[in-house]
Amino acid sequence: MSEERRRKLLSVTGVVPLAAWLAFHLFEVGSATGGRRAFAASLTGANGGAFPLVLETVLVLVPLAVHGALGVWVTATDRPVVADGYASAGARVLSRAAGVGVLLFLVVHLGHTWVAKLGGAGAEVLYDVLRGSVGQPLYVLVYVVGVTCVAFHLGLGLGALPHVWGVPRTDGGRRAARGVAVALGAIVWIASMNTLSHFAVGRAFIGGSSAPESEVEP
Repeated sequence: MSEERRRKLLSVTGVVPLAAWLAFHLFEVGSATGGRRAFAASLTGANGGAFPLVLETVLVLVPLAVHGALGVWVTATDRPVVADGYASAGARVLSRAAGVGVLLFLVVHLGHTWVAKLGGAGAEVLYDVLRGSVGQPLYVLVYVVGVTCVAFHLGLGLGALPHVWGVPRTDGGRRAARGVAVALGAIVWIASMNTLSHFAVGRAFIGGSSAPESEVEP
């Protein structure tokens, strides 16, 4: 495989499925700030049975697994590390480190929710599972670090994408693209922290409503 094809495959198997998954996932899970009923309404028909899990695996997890394998290969063979579309070589190293964090976080997060889904849990039960567990200090730490890694990896990866595909062709255009990518990563982080705040302490810090104690499973 040529260097150019390897870089394009690495970008398309990482940024595209991760961005698509985040957009859909944040729409679904972000509804939790409105309470259990709002959360259940957003997931109705989207998470019933095994089919959505298979779809998520094929469209998201398999491409991300390929991305991770390619990332390990690139890391092992790329000496010395060069910027290659990132703002600096240091930013590229940070993106790689965040990518490892993303993979570990997905294992924890999906394992956490899929066990409940495969056990037949409906949306309201899944909401209670998240409310009951994410409030624990260890889970809060894992989710804060994991979500931060996701936002960093997405923002830095999107910023490098124009260089990989050759558009725009000017340095100014590429700098502007990196700026937009960083802003999108920041939006993802803020939206994710907002939802996490609801599950962890019962109230989102931007909008939403307080979750009554009766929503938490004893």
